[in-house]
Amino acid sequence: MEWIQTITKAVDYIENNLSNDINIEDVSSHIFMSSSNFQRIFSSVTGITIGEYIRNRRLSLSGQDLLTDTKVIDIAMRYQYNTSESFSKAFTRFHGIPPSLAQKQSDMLKFFHPFTINIFIQGGFNMAKEIIVPTIRGEFNNFEITGNKVIAEEVKGEILVNFEKLNSKPSTVKFESSSDEGDMLISIQYLKNGKKDNHPDNMETHEESATENGTFDLSKLKSGHYILRAYSKKATNVSFEYEFSN
Repeated sequence: MEWIQTITKAVDYIENNLSNDINIEDVSSHIFMSSSNFQRIFSSVTGITIGEYIRNRRLSLSGQDLLTDTKVIDIAMRYQYNTSESFSKAFTRFHGIPPSLAQKQSDMLKFFHPFTINIFIQGGFNMAKEIIVPTIRGEFNNFEITGNKVIAEEVKGEILVNFEKLNSKPSTVKFESSSDEGDMLISIQYLKNGKKDNHPDNMETHEESATENGTFDLSKLKSGHYILRAYSKKATNVSFEYEFSN
């Protein structure tokens, strides 16, 4: 499962630097792997190159930015295009409309979601288990992800578990959290319009202290994208575990 953590760490680095001048070597260096080896792993797992992923994410976000009154040249510079002309050509190829029509034809804008890695295991006695790899954002010292459990010596940030609720599945999610110092605040948050890059609006929020366990009842929530979020300003010797059930 080491390759999952490697790609997840790379994706998080890319997401945090989309408005900066980064390249494949920067990403590879961040995860302590040769660029050639990482490019091979990334493309074989995702089906696209790292360069394509960065470009698609930037053009996707630029479409959302254009829904405000931000100038085209400002957005072009933000996402590392040297001129508004080069940005407009790339934008038109990606969305099918020029930047000037983004507000009038917003329904035409495409959204390329950030990658999360989900593994579905089948076999045995009709076994079916989904492993959802959580996203780590913030500062985590000596952390480890094993199955549905995250442990870390220190946490200053959030653990995000993206999942999709279809019909009545899953119906509940159980969690266990503990820490020596500091609290972990646990919540379920709904992602508006199913766009995983939006800041989530709270559909249902429930908080527990770091030493308590809990269960969220998802049965009454509508279908769509959700986040199980564990957050702390600062906590030490953290253990966070979760389990979905139907």
